[in-house]
Amino acid sequence: AAYQQAGVKEYWIVDPLKKIVSLYFFQVDAFLDSGLPIRLKEMTDILHSKELSEFEMTLEEIFNQ
Repeated sequence: AAYQQAGVKEYWIVDPLKKIVSLYFFQVDAFLDSGLPIRLKEMTDILHSKELSEFEMTLEEIFNQ
């Protein structure tokens, strides 16, 4: 709620131990998908930013750096 009140439109939580990325996107007054994050677990999963339309990266690129 603090991020949303501060005007953050999107944030990612990266768990390097479990190798999972959770993506949160805010709409005007609510999370997309009823507040549940999009969780990516497979190394071939591709992360897409809603705020940076050209940005994409696989989990493999994040965790094998």
